[in-house]
Amino acid sequence: MLQYDLLRLTQRQGLVAELNQYKKEFGITHWPSVAELREQGEFVFILHNGLAPIKRERSIAVPDPGFSHIIRVSLPYYQSRPVTASGARVSAVAPAGPGHMESGFTTSSVSTELMENIDAIARKNLDAKMPGITARAVARAAAKRAINRAAQEAARSSNDRNDAMAALILSFGVEVATLLTERADTRSWLTLPHDIQLARLPLPPGTYVIRVDFLGVGDQVIGTREYPVTIERGRKQYFSYHYIAAGNPSARR
Repeated sequence: MLQYDLLRLTQRQGLVAELNQYKKEFGITHWPSVAELREQGEFVFILHNGLAPIKRERSIAVPDPGFSHIIRVSLPYYQSRPVTASGARVSAVAPAGPGHMESGFTTSSVSTELMENIDAIARKNLDAKMPGITARAVARAAAKRAINRAAQEAARSSNDRNDAMAALILSFGVEVATLLTERADTRSWLTLPHDIQLARLPLPPGTYVIRVDFLGVGDQVIGTREYPVTIERGRKQYFSYHYIAAGNPSARR
């Protein structure tokens, strides 16, 4: 889709050298012109596929930079959720007669193309932030360990039994607080899709039934939806659908 758009743009702007370069690079010699598209309408299908990854936490042991001691820190990571659809095929079925929606024939078909991989973007974004997240987690754990160590030293060196007991209680409280509060930030947007795909289908003005076949492994059809639409000259019809695997407890449509 973007290759056709780029060819039309360079042709319209009179950029001959760029046009010839793109034709050779893309291996495309014919494409719908701007004038042809103006005489048609367009059906635009947006597929929100699957669900974004869930942010989990894992604990690791790292050396305490202040003391010869191993401390525990918790860090986030993304766990992908299964995606059953690899894409979708969008077809326009023209009616057999004026005003009828049955016994038609397929006029044209196009497959969706990947626009955004939300799963990959989330992972890349977290990887970029991980050095800072790790440094803050280690510093936080080290600070808690230092407080705990100071309380233990105070308990050992105190000659007053009450002060020693108070120091021990403080040390125990810090130890418990360290375990309870050492959690990774696992907040994430769970209803985002795994990826976003797009299909654009130019059509002459008229009434159609749009058939959307959701494709799985090997382009096998795993689901179908049909929608009646009226295409007008020079106008676009947009349709968005969030496809989630059947049986997923988080499924939403």
